Amino acid sequence: MKGLYWVSVFMAVLGVGISDVRSEQVVFSEIMYHPPGDLPEYLEVYNNTATPFDIADWRLCDGVEYTFPSFALDAVDRTFLKPFERILLSGVDEATLRAAYGLSPSVRVYGPWTGNLKNSGERITLKDKNGVPVCTVEYNDKGRWSPAADGAGHTLVLKNPDRRIDDWRNWTISSRLGGTPGTEEPRSAETPVASPEVNLITGIPYVNYGDVWKYNDKNVDLGTAWRTPAFDDSAWPEGPGLFGFETAGLPSPGIRTGFARSQQLTYYLRTKFLYTGSTKGVTITIDQVLDDGAVYYLNGQELGRSGMAAGAVTFTTAANRTTGDAVEELAVITTNGSALVNGMNVLAVEVHQVNTTSSDVVFGMRLNISAPSQASLLINEVLPGAAGIGFVEIHNPGTGPINLRDHYLTDNPTNLRKYRFSGDVVIPAGGLATVGFTEAGLAVTSPLRLCLVAPDGSTIINLISCEMPLDGRSLGRKPTGGDSWFLFTEPTPGMLNVSQSAIALQIHLNEVHFVGTRTVDWVELYNSSDEAISLDGLFLASKADLSNKTPLSGSISARGHASLDVAFSVSDGQIALFLANSAGGVLSARVLERPLLGDSLQVFPEGSNEWYASAQSTRDAANDPVRNTDVVINEIMYHTPSDEPSGEYVELHNRGASAVDVSGWRFVDGIKFTIPEGTIIPSKGYLVVAADAAWVRTTYGDVPVVGDFDGRLSNGGEVLRLVDQWGNLADEVDYLTGGNWPVLADGGGSSMELRNPWMDNSRSSAWLASDESVKTSFERYRYSDVFRQLNTQGSPTDYKELHLHLVGDSHVILKNIQVRLNGAGPNLIVNGNRMSTDGRSDSGWLAQGTHYASYLSGDELHLISDGHGDNRPNRVEIDVTAMQSGQTYEISFDARWVSGMSRVIAQTWDHSIATTVSLPVPSSIGTPGAPNSCYVPEAAPQVDDLRHDPVVPARGQAVRVTARIHSGGLSPQVLLCHRVDNSSGNAPWATKPMFDDGVSGGDEKAGDGVYTAQLTEYGQQGQIVQFYVQAVLPNGLTCVQPRDGVARPAMYVVDTTTNPSDLRRMRFIVSTADLQDISGGDGMSSLYGYAFPRLSNHYFNATIVVNETDVIYGCEIRPAGSPWTRGGGLDRAKFKFPDDNSFRGKGTLLYRNYDVGWWSHDRIVRYWLYLLGNPAPENEFIVVKVNSGNSSVREEVEVVGNDFLNRSYENGSDGELYKIDDEWWFQDNWSRQNRNADWSYKGTDNPGRYHSEWMKRTRENEYDYSALISFFKKVHGGSYTQAEIERLADPVALMKASAVGGYIHAWDFFSLDRGKNCYFYRRLTDGRFMFFPWDMKRSFDNPNASFYNGMPGFRPYLEKPYNMRLFKHYLVRLLENYTLNAGRIYAWLQMEENASTQFPFNYSYANWFANRQGPAFNLLGANRNASFGVVMGGRSVLVTTTGTIDLVGTAPLRVFKVQVDGHPEARFAWLDESNWSLTGVAVGSGLNELMVNGVDEFGAILHQFPVSVRRMGESKPEMAIQADPPSWQIPVLEPLTMDVSESNSPDGTPVTYSWSVTPTDAAMETIGETAAVAAFPRPGLYTISVAGVDAAGASASIQREAIVYGDDGVSPFDSSRLDPFWNLENVILRPNYTTGPYYSLSEVPGSLILQVWSDRAFPPASSSPAYPLIWREVPSTTDWAFLSKLVLRGQVFGDYMTGVLAETIESNNPVRYFFGIEDGTSLTVRRVTASGAASLLKTTPWNVSDAEIRIRRTGDALFFEQRVDDVWVSRHSVALPVRCKATKAGLVLATDTPQSVKVGFDYAILVDPAGGL
Repeated sequence: MKGLYWVSVFMAVLGVGISDVRSEQVVFSEIMYHPPGDLPEYLEVYNNTATPFDIADWRLCDGVEYTFPSFALDAVDRTFLKPFERILLSGVDEATLRAAYGLSPSVRVYGPWTGNLKNSGERITLKDKNGVPVCTVEYNDKGRWSPAADGAGHTLVLKNPDRRIDDWRNWTISSRLGGTPGTEEPRSAETPVASPEVNLITGIPYVNYGDVWKYNDKNVDLGTAWRTPAFDDSAWPEGPGLFGFETAGLPSPGIRTGFARSQQLTYYLRTKFLYTGSTKGVTITIDQVLDDGAVYYLNGQELGRSGMAAGAVTFTTAANRTTGDAVEELAVITTNGSALVNGMNVLAVEVHQVNTTSSDVVFGMRLNISAPSQASLLINEVLPGAAGIGFVEIHNPGTGPINLRDHYLTDNPTNLRKYRFSGDVVIPAGGLATVGFTEAGLAVTSPLRLCLVAPDGSTIINLISCEMPLDGRSLGRKPTGGDSWFLFTEPTPGMLNVSQSAIALQIHLNEVHFVGTRTVDWVELYNSSDEAISLDGLFLASKADLSNKTPLSGSISARGHASLDVAFSVSDGQIALFLANSAGGVLSARVLERPLLGDSLQVFPEGSNEWYASAQSTRDAANDPVRNTDVVINEIMYHTPSDEPSGEYVELHNRGASAVDVSGWRFVDGIKFTIPEGTIIPSKGYLVVAADAAWVRTTYGDVPVVGDFDGRLSNGGEVLRLVDQWGNLADEVDYLTGGNWPVLADGGGSSMELRNPWMDNSRSSAWLASDESVKTSFERYRYSDVFRQLNTQGSPTDYKELHLHLVGDSHVILKNIQVRLNGAGPNLIVNGNRMSTDGRSDSGWLAQGTHYASYLSGDELHLISDGHGDNRPNRVEIDVTAMQSGQTYEISFDARWVSGMSRVIAQTWDHSIATTVSLPVPSSIGTPGAPNSCYVPEAAPQVDDLRHDPVVPARGQAVRVTARIHSGGLSPQVLLCHRVDNSSGNAPWATKPMFDDGVSGGDEKAGDGVYTAQLTEYGQQGQIVQFYVQAVLPNGLTCVQPRDGVARPAMYVVDTTTNPSDLRRMRFIVSTADLQDISGGDGMSSLYGYAFPRLSNHYFNATIVVNETDVIYGCEIRPAGSPWTRGGGLDRAKFKFPDDNSFRGKGTLLYRNYDVGWWSHDRIVRYWLYLLGNPAPENEFIVVKVNSGNSSVREEVEVVGNDFLNRSYENGSDGELYKIDDEWWFQDNWSRQNRNADWSYKGTDNPGRYHSEWMKRTRENEYDYSALISFFKKVHGGSYTQAEIERLADPVALMKASAVGGYIHAWDFFSLDRGKNCYFYRRLTDGRFMFFPWDMKRSFDNPNASFYNGMPGFRPYLEKPYNMRLFKHYLVRLLENYTLNAGRIYAWLQMEENASTQFPFNYSYANWFANRQGPAFNLLGANRNASFGVVMGGRSVLVTTTGTIDLVGTAPLRVFKVQVDGHPEARFAWLDESNWSLTGVAVGSGLNELMVNGVDEFGAILHQFPVSVRRMGESKPEMAIQADPPSWQIPVLEPLTMDVSESNSPDGTPVTYSWSVTPTDAAMETIGETAAVAAFPRPGLYTISVAGVDAAGASASIQREAIVYGDDGVSPFDSSRLDPFWNLENVILRPNYTTGPYYSLSEVPGSLILQVWSDRAFPPASSSPAYPLIWREVPSTTDWAFLSKLVLRGQVFGDYMTGVLAETIESNNPVRYFFGIEDGTSLTVRRVTASGAASLLKTTPWNVSDAEIRIRRTGDALFFEQRVDDVWVSRHSVALPVRCKATKAGLVLATDTPQSVKVGFDYAILVDPAGGL
């Protein structure tokens, strides 16, 4: 409820975290859309991963257009985006861009693009070659985007690439003019860095870990001569360190040179270094990364040894220590400099293994030399750079002056006298002196090493050494001469190291005064700091080029004001204000609108970003504008379980003592709505602003409601902003979902309620989920079936069980649960009155895995799930041992819903009895217009923004914990609750007070609301500390953070070890107790009551630390893997981020622990699938560390789930995703039996027989398996046509996956020997199934193995000739383009190898490519190289007498299809693997020269064949016509534009066109020679005719029908509400649970969905129709037409009819005519009388899944017509009785037998010629 924002607001540096979480791996990181002057535009693209990306044919689109170069062998480097690389795109050529911005040669440039980035903002998108969006952002120059990027010289810069980029919160402006193209933007004006000062006692590194060495790994004994300086090592190979081979994570730089693996014990290495200093008083120190032992020699003299026993060392001497994972060991050897020489030195090392079978060896070392030093001067600031720019600044910290004459400056420790100060340079005490960087002969390189040397030329005074970003920032101390170092965006040579930007962050635009409508006459500033700040060197301006800048001077006192007279002009009601520095850099900027009321805009509270219009100005005084703070956003219903927008609302509450007139108040963000005039909210009253006010009144009764608002409330969170009639903020909530926000509000059946109206509703701690637990009542459910005992394993206590489970996060209550023979007699459930406590189901209800929290309360069983249920450990089970095979049993229970998903599954262990229930969920969710269910009478304390620092403390280091507290004016007691973790999870909690006094507990600032405490109790290595913060008011109200407190505390771990890496580091902090249980396997630890067996999918609490800096509390982790692969522990794991703080756009990720040889298998599969055009999960190698354990390299993989689907397809998660695995049966001791999943139909439509192996992973709560089972029915037996099966399955996608799986022989993939390791996905767009391969690591094993086999149902499908041809085609694509001798795949393999030093990518694919080719060629046969051509019959010219010709020919398997240039009308088909046909190729009179092309899937031409065709005789013009709109459907009085320019005379002669229209009341006007425009005065069906005559007099014509409708004639179904003229019959808006027929306008955007379920039939032939019908009235006796486009959205083949319906009155009784798709196989017309008598009038075979159809009345006849290629074709007509009355027409769905069917209607139009406009 604090003021946050009025109009355009932006902070130059905004340090808030972005919690909205749709991000990408490759991102836009900088945008220069409006450069000043002649500078060019550019975009920076950043690879935020360690994965190289193939960017060939990627496309930049929307705003500007550019296609990246295709792959080319001579430019391989241009094809790949390297790990963590930044590239630039621009609209100018590379040379121009480089010259304009002085780019580093290492920065790659692409372009030029076409078009320009809009200065006013637009969307820009980057897509991969398959059209999948890689990243997208919509920038702006107004609103919350800074105007400093709109012509003022700055760029837009992405703040955090790990957060959503399409979000204004994640963008700021560049700190420098021109931006930082190709380099990372500094995080702040002053970025703290580790001290670069070298400890001169430790010494200077002369040899470092990454240096180049000569080495010998040939497993030969070299004796001792190799140690001497004179030894000839010229034949030895060389490489950079580290050396060896290792799979675990290593310190930086990781292994860069691999040793041979030849079971050898000893390796030799040599290197040289130059030393030119004194050898007296020198100390040599060696640091190492070593596995296992080594001996070090300098100039032939041993310096020392590590891991080696004393005595003589030979080639066969083994190390005497075993190293786990090599880590950096400091100062392992310290010795004097007796072996050191002045000049070239030779260092030799022999590395020894502990034995010859050791799995790893690692070597790297650093040799430091410390020489005499003195401390008198300090290097204070450095900027490497060209002459006149770069400098070195030296500080004299002493009490007297020092002359630099004869001192030296060097960047080379081997040449300490590189630059000599030859003249007097006297630095006074405390003063500074500078020297030019390149003027001193210093090299502009990184790393930077800089030495200040005394006049003796050998004594070092000061030395710094570090990696230096050469991006224009300086490196310096702050304060001057201090020990803290920073990178400064504004170098200050010769001045104190304080930047203007840092100062400007405390100076705020505070008030603006307007004179009239066109001028601002003064601007006020405010200083929010506690110190006075000088304004000298700063300016104010209102133009982006700062041409009217007004200088500032003087200072502003602490918390004071200063105003400045200006004369700034207002343009278009807006003014931009820029606060700039002396260099012209914009420090802050705002765009403000001239208020409609009042003459002043004021910030309140001062120092914030919220502007208020005011009638009273307060120049040079504190702002306190008049504002209303009584009306608050009190409840938000943003995500109903049904996801229907009609249920969305925002409730306002007047918490004040007086009524508030809210007339004209507006929601301006999130949703759009203006509250009507005369609306008053009484004191303590409510006002509901609804998406559908009528629905709210119907559902909730007489509540104060207004509406309907425009837009939708976001399910992912957004800003809701309410302003008053002045435009001033009334209230604002920036809500998020999940995490610390109420989880159940996100589709779980609750609204989000404010606990008390006086709490700060901008914070998550103020909100709770509404309590819906008392709104439902118990209902009885029964289901009977035969117990078939389909499987038996173990004893009856194993296989005679009842299983109950839920489909996701849920809480339901069951009671009176019974299993009875034939529904009578005793209840057969054993011990159903208690919970099992011993891990067995014979002693009571056994709740495990995701259902572990289930419990009994009296006679009520509370089923509680935190994830998917299954027939593994994630369920509740109990014994029913008295059941007998062949008998019928009834399962019955009373049940009611409490929260979450409403679906309950009940089944027997063998799956033979299985049923499902969707429990009623109330429509009346929440408490709109009434007190909140979670209301507390007094404001509770609030705790938010919990943090700890350091993120990973070292041994003995104190940890500072902070939290932001809000308490509404009362003083809470704030406690830090903490404990050290233990293996039992029962350590006592300790508490300590937290303070906000600026003194105690490490608190930094008094009264800022941030409370602090320090933990000093825990400093031991490896300790895990759990903590949470609790605030308590005197009235007893409390709040904790994290929200779940004791149950899910925040954690940190003490760990002194460092883990440098060039990979992303992921540390998972998990309690010891949880880890112990995870590691228990099937032994089932009793710690948690046997709740979590090995296959449990329950997620445990975790804190995740990213790169040791970014901490995320409230995460979750669990072991991953199938029953075959999942072990104890977290070697492989799935992990989740909280929804309000996700990472890189993913809610769930997975990491794997593949062996080295398998690491790359899945990656190459994903790459191949991508190249072939299929979506594939993202991946990245990371370094994983659990608590303080060892670091390990793992592959992080995107889970095939909602995130992946929505990335790959628009609304992809609305499709149907099934995870395929074995069908499993588990005994109580976890012995198991499995059966492959396959495409078999099991003789039943009961989903319970399929769901164990076909596990739903989207739309789980619907539990609709109808499309999948219908598919199984169709493929069962194999007797289907190509047209039929291709309506259900995508053969192209299926054969791509099968070809890749077959080529690598992934034997446990679905197309080979196992029914698993993939997902089956039914796309929302076309309803067709495809594979997503998964876990293909068990492959590349036998090059002679078969290429396919497949599960029942699949192999016959693959062996259909039309599919086998596709399979072989994609196999050829792999063989010819992406395997042996294919430059692209070898380039990719090399890029993967070069990506990191942390892992070897060393599987030899070249051998596989060579060995697999022969067997592949054998399978492909001669058709692989079939000739490409047209069968000419021995003729050179083909002859025809008609206007078309049919061609046949042959093509090799590499050809995807055959086309003729310029002839899209030709219809192509494969006749077999090599023979094809093209029919209907249009030809003109005389000789036609055709080019026949064989193309690949993407249209690239592979083969060509010229064909000459002579047509005998004259030809008529070929007529073609297009319209705008192309549907030929148009409103009355709107123009219809038509064009016949694609018409032509085959003879090449000119064609003259004439136009006509009937009825003739339409107006027609021709435009030029080939176009015309028509306008229609009334609704109707108008015939457009165009005649064409060529020069020879030959003529032809074409006709089309324009469908003209009136104002209420069309429903495009693009709104969330039905038009008021529609009527509902037997159908309701989609409810919150599955029950009866429903309709939806939101389920599929732009479509009206009708759905019926399988609980009953809805036959069309019925005297009391129960089928769903949505209808509207039609003219009674005059002409009309009713039309729609129908799309089958669920199962295709079934027992149903759907389409359009018309009702007439015949013989005084209603008669209904159905016209549409029947059973998925025919287009049918049926007549049904009032008695239910049905007659089939017409049926036409149908083989597609959509139809555009209409019923038209003309006179006393009905015509049933279908649109074919823009022409309406009559399918049937019916003569009606004379003057027969029609009553209604509508959209219908009916079923003759129970089944689930879903259909969509893309539009509906009623044409009523007599109805007027």
